[in-house]
Amino acid sequence: MKIEIISEKVTRRLSSSDKVRMIIERVKGKSILVLEERLRPEEQAELIKETMLEIDFRDFNGIEVVTLNGEKKGGKITVVAPSDIVEVTREGDMISLMYVAGCIK
Repeated sequence: MKIEIISEKVTRRLSSSDKVRMIIERVKGKSILVLEERLRPEEQAELIKETMLEIDFRDFNGIEVVTLNGEKKGGKITVVAPSDIVEVTREGDMISLMYVAGCIK
């Protein structure tokens, strides 16, 4: 498992479908992603749809997604993680990740 922090400069260059594909491939590789942006509603919907098509319950159980909005225009982040490794929760202005691999949720 590794944590990847991905700058908005990287994701801004990608089309929505390429961004969704990049996220899924990295999360399937057991990475936790911290994106320096908020996914647009249509991108998040596409991410969920494509993730559902990829689930096989042996190697990929799905994703956890949570977004933290900063004040005004800046400070937005989205965390995407494999659901079989971590549980991601948001409590107000904080995001928590709990290691759950090998545990029953």
